[in-house]
Amino acid sequence: MMPRAWIALAAAVLTSCGGDWFTPDPTLVLEPTTLEFETVEGWASIHSGEIDIGNIGSGSLSWTAVASDGTITVTPASGTTPGTATVSVSLSGRTQGTYPGSVTVSAAGASNSPQVCATNLTVYAASEALLWHSPPSLEFRAHQAVGSPAPQLLSLSNVGAGTVSWSVSGDAGWLTLSPTSGDCTAETDDVSVSVNVAGLPVGDHQATITVASDARNSLVQVPVTLTITVGYVLSFDGTDDYVTTPKWIGGSGNKVTWEVWCRISQAGPLILHRASWNDMFIWWDGSTPPRIRFSVPLDHIASYQGADIILGEWHHLAGTYDGSTVKLYVNGELKGTQSYSGSANWDSGYYGSYVGADGYTGDAWGGFAGGEFDEVRIWNVARTEAQIQSTMYKELTGSEPGLVAYYDFDEGSGQVVHDKTASGKDGQLGSTAGADASDPTWTPDPPF
Repeated sequence: MMPRAWIALAAAVLTSCGGDWFTPDPTLVLEPTTLEFETVEGWASIHSGEIDIGNIGSGSLSWTAVASDGTITVTPASGTTPGTATVSVSLSGRTQGTYPGSVTVSAAGASNSPQVCATNLTVYAASEALLWHSPPSLEFRAHQAVGSPAPQLLSLSNVGAGTVSWSVSGDAGWLTLSPTSGDCTAETDDVSVSVNVAGLPVGDHQATITVASDARNSLVQVPVTLTITVGYVLSFDGTDDYVTTPKWIGGSGNKVTWEVWCRISQAGPLILHRASWNDMFIWWDGSTPPRIRFSVPLDHIASYQGADIILGEWHHLAGTYDGSTVKLYVNGELKGTQSYSGSANWDSGYYGSYVGADGYTGDAWGGFAGGEFDEVRIWNVARTEAQIQSTMYKELTGSEPGLVAYYDFDEGSGQVVHDKTASGKDGQLGSTAGADASDPTWTPDPPF
């Protein structure tokens, strides 16, 4: 997916100069740089397309998007990189002709700001036949161990006059289309699009469906993306499922980073918890709008509350403490801070380390988290925003400096989650070494 590519580029691309390595200056990039729209007179619907907005330099950019006139709307009109803006063009009252426009994206701190995406709307005579397709692109996701995903539909309709004869073809052997031809007058014709993952390697695969017709827009291309994954996640039922592990960090210190991918279905309980008299946790607390909290010992909390935290969607959460500031990152972006200077005693009153649960039996605000978790990472260093962004969409080796516990949950079966670092802090599913009702479930649906 495009936003992930921006993150990887923003934080991981290095440029060589005279033998020294440095991170490039913030550079604003739009993809695509032109959006084309076509319609016929009298068709009053709204056409829309998307612009991916990224930064191929250091850090994250805050951007604003402004349309050239009132017939074009941009949603959202501002955000941070990487991001996506939907551009909609009103067709109401448009007569035959060509209507150019643009969307200007600006970002303070970018060396090349502003950048412009051109929009071109072409309106044909009502007597013309024009083939409309939906959706504009198709995305499939499959797990190597599960097999091919369910087919999707590509809908074709004639929004102009007469009858359109059409045919479809694909340029990849793993792509199957049915039917491959037809005639369309006022009805909508659906083409079933199937993909076959057999023999394909893990990763992203691209293809194009070409729609040929005798309509005014005689050749239309529909991008197809197939993403094949291999990893697993742990799914927690929100009732009694949890994972316990040995103590992640011991002794005294004032440097730490926690990271986790989560797709929460039931807000309220803790996601990660080092239970002790000096609690430390990441907590999705169930407020409205939703709120995430990261706490270092003695309740020094950085938090963020916003409508962009959505139940049922994957989010990357990271909390850091560097000895002076507690920071919370959501999807790689700094969202909350709290000043605090002090050294934490990681051993004082230690009770246990948990994934998906509070861990305090009978505690009034305890409980069990519902949803899927992946890629739990515990560091004894305070990672920077750029460092978090550079690895949040990558699996680690376990040998990264400062990484003291790492659970990728890719076992797929069994009662043990293995720590991929040399620390050997393997965790256990549920309350016993054997299978029981408190075990989370292995699920082949990783976030990347």
